Amino acid sequence: MDENDTLLGMDPVERLITAPGYDCAAVVAGLQQAVLDHCRGPSRTDDVTILCVDRIEQQPEADA
Repeated sequence: MDENDTLLGMDPVERLITAPGYDCAAVVAGLQQAVLDHCRGPSRTDDVTILCVDRIEQQPEADA
């Protein structure tokens, strides 16, 4: 929450996780910056945990 008790909300999160070409490191860095910007500094009301899971597409195995 910011100093007015306004939550960050899902819009910035959705923009970051759907950004083309962003990997987990970029998403996490972007979320950290979004929280800092929203709170105008480190959040003092709660801790922040960010977990990003990256999906790797694999090609089907060919029959031997």
